[in-house]
Amino acid sequence: MTDKRTFFELTSEVEALLKSLSYSNARISTYRKSWESLAKFMKQHSIEYYDSMVGETFIKNLLGTKAYEELRRREKDVIRCINVLTEYQITGTIKFRSVSKSYEFKGEMGQLILGYLTYRKSQGLSEDTLDGNRLYLHRFLDHLDAQKVSSLTDMDKRHVMDFINGLGFYSKATIHCMLSSLRGFLKYLYDNRFADTDFSYLLPKSSYKKEAQLPTTYTKDEVETLINAVDRTSPKGKRDVAMILLIADGEALSRLTSKKGSDPISELKR
Repeated sequence: MTDKRTFFELTSEVEALLKSLSYSNARISTYRKSWESLAKFMKQHSIEYYDSMVGETFIKNLLGTKAYEELRRREKDVIRCINVLTEYQITGTIKFRSVSKSYEFKGEMGQLILGYLTYRKSQGLSEDTLDGNRLYLHRFLDHLDAQKVSSLTDMDKRHVMDFINGLGFYSKATIHCMLSSLRGFLKYLYDNRFADTDFSYLLPKSSYKKEAQLPTTYTKDEVETLINAVDRTSPKGKRDVAMILLIADGEALSRLTSKKGSDPISELKR
């Protein structure tokens, strides 16, 4: 599929494929906008035909001196869309199809994955966790299908490594979840004697840690503690109290002001 087609012809084919895979209009719009940025880049450099080298050059230009992790979400979306275009231009298909929550697990490998998911469900895992396992292992199954691996005996470490090496442009959180899901599945295959080799050792240990999120609201006690720590007799103190009240949860604030005693809002009016 590396024959030369104009950029418009190539993107039109990919868009048609995305529609056939039930991608939403909003998601397809994201692809269009990303390709528009690429089209401007190609026009500036008088490039008519797209290939992987053009994609790599565009991505390097987008990255500049920044690391991938430092990019804004919009920029990361652009890179993902460019990689999909490169994949289609080279292979004639798109490897990962994750737009639907209804996945088909065909063949021997598909049945093994379903058995693993049933096993995980018996352990009391939440539906959200199972949905994640289902998504990531379906991506692995797609990868194996693309490599013509139809049975467990056909799979070797090269297939696992190729899958891992293809995760580079996903976010750290997604890579962590994919590796975790795949590690559990491969370990399951070995522990239950489906596989003679424990391929889970091939997966690198992820150092990803979910960042703590700031609370979106404060409780009544937290608001009261903050306010009591402020000297409300000074203009600066009154300003600080006003800022605290602005970010306080409405319910917590109503409880606080309904208490007998001083009302911080009334004090601000003095």
